[in-house]
Amino acid sequence: MRGRTQIMGSQKICFTSFFQSYLRGNIKYLYGHFSQSEPDYHCYFVTKTKLVAQYLRENGIEAYSYDDKDGYLHLLKETPVIITSELTNIDKNNELFKDKKLIQLWDEIPLQKIGHAYEKETVKGHFSGYHSVICTSKWAKETIMSHCFEGQHYPVMGCPKIDVLYRELSDFDALGVSQSAVQNCQNLVAANQKIYIYATSPQQFNQERVRSAISYFKASHAILKSYNAHIVIPFLPSLFGETVVDQQSFTNIHFESNETDLYPLLRYSSGLITDYNAIYLDYLHTNKPILF
Repeated sequence: MRGRTQIMGSQKICFTSFFQSYLRGNIKYLYGHFSQSEPDYHCYFVTKTKLVAQYLRENGIEAYSYDDKDGYLHLLKETPVIITSELTNIDKNNELFKDKKLIQLWDEIPLQKIGHAYEKETVKGHFSGYHSVICTSKWAKETIMSHCFEGQHYPVMGCPKIDVLYRELSDFDALGVSQSAVQNCQNLVAANQKIYIYATSPQQFNQERVRSAISYFKASHAILKSYNAHIVIPFLPSLFGETVVDQQSFTNIHFESNETDLYPLLRYSSGLITDYNAIYLDYLHTNKPILF
């Protein structure tokens, strides 16, 4: 990793996650790597909402919200490198960004759709204007990234968020994660129960689709109990309008906030249930079963 940071040539790095109102994904874990293992770098975070920025500051992370420009503009002027998970909120014609190195941290774009998306004029802003594009693998670099994204460098750094599937959770990993969910998973594993994570695509959240999925889970509740199996659903019942879920009756179905970071929970899981959320590409590394 140290050798690959040479392209940055700076001791200040701005990490941005403008489109997120929560903390998760590659941008979170790459920030965690630099801030914890690269003491020579001054890393700070710019996120979409003041609430998330405040949450990060309360946990010892230098953070600003996009709305609070006065708070970080003076620092941004002295920051040559910006690592972002999307570019549409950065005005490349603004004098403030003209001398910046913009680095795209690829995240949440399914492999099978990236080529089609690049052909659409309305989304080309996501793929152009970068100095570097961080790639997940040599294959992705040669087959997809160098053809779709505009950039001078394509360093291969893997998926930072995958690391959390293999190591003990740190205090930083726990940020943005429901502590009750972690404790619940730990207790279930200790009791020899199996945990299956249900992950639907947040960008294409469809209440009716999730309602249907939950109805299947409820109908299968007796089977879940007989196999000592539990399903964790990252959507609170309040999101489903008139759908009523008796959580006390369905003891083997657990609802969590859709803003929680699922990756620290995946290490406790026995399998994944998904409608082709990009999370499955990472989950393949675990060699555990996936139900589509």
